[in-house]
Amino acid sequence: MELDANTRYEIKAAAFERMEGMLAPGKDQREGPPYEERCRKWDEWCAANQDIVAAFMGAIQRVL
Repeated sequence: MELDANTRYEIKAAAFERMEGMLAPGKDQREGPPYEERCRKWDEWCAANQDIVAAFMGAIQRVL
């Protein structure tokens, strides 16, 4: 089963929230860091974890 772009984003956003304690850009966060800081952290997190995210997405697709 191929994951659509929205599902892939939601999975990454959930992992980001769990690891960084803030919502990903595109999510409605009323409290916490400003949008610009979340964007910067998101970009850094995605770059630092790209191999793990790719492996995880591949594993999810195989299981589903």
